[in-house]
Amino acid sequence: MSEFRFILEPYKSSKNRYYCPACGKKSVFTRYIDLELKEYLDETVGICSRLQKCGYHYPPKAFFEDVEALS
Repeated sequence: MSEFRFILEPYKSSKNRYYCPACGKKSVFTRYIDLELKEYLDETVGICSRLQKCGYHYPPKAFFEDVEALS
C-alpha cells in the first residue's frame, strides 16, 4: 500500500480531467483521491496543469485546514 493517503488521479485520458475552478478551462484539472475511502475529495481540491498561466493548486492539507477553521 502507498505511504500517502491522498494522491492525484492517475492520467488515463483527457476524459478523466475536469474544469479548473480558477481559470475555467476544461480537461486541465486533476483531482485528488482519498485512497482509504476510494473517493474524490471536494471538487475544488486538485491542481491545474496550466501552471504558468493559471497556477491553481489546492492540496488536501489546505482543504482540511480550511474545513477545520470553519468548524
